[in-house]
Amino acid sequence: MKDPQNIDEARTILETYNSLKEEVKGGVKIRAVETPKPKNALEEFVTEGRLQAFGRDIKTGLGKKIDQLASQLKPAASQQPRKEFARTPQDIVCYKCGFNGHISRDCRRNNGGNFGSKKLN
Repeated sequence: MKDPQNIDEARTILETYNSLKEEVKGGVKIRAVETPKPKNALEEFVTEGRLQAFGRDIKTGLGKKIDQLASQLKPAASQQPRKEFARTPQDIVCYKCGFNGHISRDCRRNNGGNFGSKKLN
């Protein structure tokens, strides 16, 4: 249903809706649907054979679906190479002293000449 652009369109849509509603109101009848009952009362219950057949169907269906998804995931994983951001000590620069090989929390100037971070406890 489209939105009305002005008040005249809205009025026309409302009048059409009300007239259709009045036409349908009198002629609606609900029918009952009956299903045939099984001949044998035992057919309603789950038997061991039916349960095993259902289990086999589920296992084969799930197995096929898992294999299909795994085959889709393998190419996707191999297409994107892993990015490694490992840094060598020569790439790391201390912002306190400007020397390579350590960061500012491990700086000798910060720890009174001792290399390494401060003990927390």
